[in-house]
Amino acid sequence: MPNVEAVDRYGDGDLVTSKLDWSEITVRVYGETAVAIGVHDQRAAYRGRPNDGKFRATHIAVRDDGEWRLAGIHLSPIGVPAAPPQRPATDH
Repeated sequence: MPNVEAVDRYGDGDLVTSKLDWSEITVRVYGETAVAIGVHDQRAAYRGRPNDGKFRATHIAVRDDGEWRLAGIHLSPIGVPAAPPQRPATDH
């Protein structure tokens, strides 16, 4: 079942994407199914506030009557790794 909140962001116009680049793409085809993995770099705004980001993207497509149709997309934010925890100072 689709995430209704996520779909509503697009349907009501609250999320506006001004630029979307897809790079570092690899595609694997398994019969009538294809999986493409890459990086989405987006410039967007949600309700007027910047919502830019980079995401690891997985697109799943299926061939239906000879036509490729998008069956699903998964996005995971690509962030800067967290700094390692600091060791407490010791007096020697």
